[in-house]
Amino acid sequence: IKDLEKYSSSYICSKCRKIFTKHWNFKQHSRTCESSTRHIYRSGVYHTSDSIFAALQRHDIMVPAELRFFEYRICYDIECFMNRATEVPNSDKVTYSFRHELASISVCSNVPDYTEPSCFVSDGCPKALVKNTLSYMLEIALAVAALQREKFSDILPQIKALENVNKIQDRFEEYMSQVPVLSFNGSRYDLKIIKEHLVSVLLEMRDEDSENLYVVKRGSSYSCIASKNFKFLDITSYLAAGVNYDAFLKAYNADASKGYFPYEYFDSLEKLTSTQFPPYDQFFSSLKGTNTLEPSQPDQLNDLEIAAIGREDMSRATPLSRSEVSEIGLFRYYQLRRRWIENN
Repeated sequence: IKDLEKYSSSYICSKCRKIFTKHWNFKQHSRTCESSTRHIYRSGVYHTSDSIFAALQRHDIMVPAELRFFEYRICYDIECFMNRATEVPNSDKVTYSFRHELASISVCSNVPDYTEPSCFVSDGCPKALVKNTLSYMLEIALAVAALQREKFSDILPQIKALENVNKIQDRFEEYMSQVPVLSFNGSRYDLKIIKEHLVSVLLEMRDEDSENLYVVKRGSSYSCIASKNFKFLDITSYLAAGVNYDAFLKAYNADASKGYFPYEYFDSLEKLTSTQFPPYDQFFSSLKGTNTLEPSQPDQLNDLEIAAIGREDMSRATPLSRSEVSEIGLFRYYQLRRRWIENN
């Protein structure tokens, strides 16, 4: 464009939005305009919503800080068997090796009378398994709601006395009744495995006056699925990127550690009734290309494993030799086998 006068009949300042009919006037103005950039949000500027306690505070109901912490939670974890009959045709570029099918769901909580872990095993019907698990979780959620009402026994009469604020009353009731259900990496795996049956059962359990399920999806993962009594969340959403389960347990000095499981050996529910312990080579993972019992780094060893190969604690930084890797793998295998024999 050689002549802007012919190209355009008006010019607008990007800072103050003033319009000029002459390019020369616009150019002179642009050099001296001191207005800051204007941002126009037609639907308003985003503001974070107030918490239920901030909303109550606007109505002169003060909830002490020590009562604002929701101390109860339910944790769960699923296990799948690797069905080799994928029923999915392979292509030139993709080969399907296994289909993940629900085998069991383990549940535990810190709610009084429900602190012992419970494991629900599939009888071949995944929906029935999910339904049994959610029925048990609902029992825990109702116990939590009763404990919350006792905790806020001095606050509830003040909330009920409020007039024309049904929304706040409903929010506080939801806060007391909705217990967090936590998993590790559940948004990418556990919820994706059980989502079909989970949503179906939650809708069946819903009261007539309850609202629909609240779902937050991020890409292909499910960050949150919430109903009247549950809020399914993933702990990894609140951790630094790349933190694995083993590192998470070590960071909080947990007594437990991540176990070892022969995932590819477990290819049917019938394996649950097997009276033989899986052989060492069945712990091989075709996905990782190695045996899951064998460590890849020296810092993955505990004190017993270091002693088993005759290393001193100060030499953990030294790379492991192939013979040491195999020796530790066998050491872990015989430890697992011994515990299996003791429990059976």
